[in-house]
Amino acid sequence: MDSRLAKANVPPMHWNGMVQRVEDAALLAEAGFRSTSRYNVATAGKVREDLTEDYADVMEAHRDHWKKMSAAPLVNLPVVTTGWDSTPRCRADVPWPFPVPSWAKGRVYPYGHVVVGSTPERFEELLHDAAKHVEQDPRKPFGVLLNAWNEWTEGCYLLPEERTAAARLEAVKRTFGVAPK
Repeated sequence: MDSRLAKANVPPMHWNGMVQRVEDAALLAEAGFRSTSRYNVATAGKVREDLTEDYADVMEAHRDHWKKMSAAPLVNLPVVTTGWDSTPRCRADVPWPFPVPSWAKGRVYPYGHVVVGSTPERFEELLHDAAKHVEQDPRKPFGVLLNAWNEWTEGCYLLPEERTAAARLEAVKRTFGVAPK
């Protein structure tokens, strides 16, 4: 692709790979990728027996991931996730907490955990932490990724909704918005 772009006098493509581990970033660097990120951080690995996990723990997992990936050979764009709840994708007749199927080695998507305690205030705190991380990273990542605008069936959304209105969008604006001239 890059050679075709060069023939057309167009700058090369910026290839970004979604990875969770430094080792995977090293492989992407060898393949010509220029940066990494992650689709989301949906768990800190602290899921309770009732299949819930607190957003405060997930926030800490974000910070840990950003720090870990700073050692990777490619610049990492930090991602900020609003939460996780894939229960809208589950059959209504399957009881909560979801059982592990006899044939499975563990939980099967979408019958997994739910992140609880995500508030616009906590989300904004994590946005500020991401901005601070970008400022302090010597490689100066050129952006922060947000997961996700409208992933209603996974509990990841920024669009206005009944419970919190536009509070999460306002948090993004306060953190990354540009003041009018």
